[in-house]
Amino acid sequence: MSLSWAFCSEFYDPESQIYDAYNANLTQIPDDIPENTRTILINGNNINKLGNGSFQHLNHCFRLNLWNNAIFKLKRGAFVGLKKLLELDLR
Repeated sequence: MSLSWAFCSEFYDPESQIYDAYNANLTQIPDDIPENTRTILINGNNINKLGNGSFQHLNHCFRLNLWNNAIFKLKRGAFVGLKKLLELDLR
């Protein structure tokens, strides 16, 4: 782990292809998540809706963790692009 991660609330590990934004105070899905990301951990934030195409460029992602957010609205097509998704956690 590099020192730059120690003080960041969001980070991407290119070796494991994991994007981690645990408790990062996010209110929406970031649009700069790298396209080759395989695991996305966005739990413990303040996201309350998922818009159409929120993950459209992330077709390599197989694990999406969104638990402990305040999601109450899912737009049709919110998960478009997640062609390889095997695990979705919305608790």
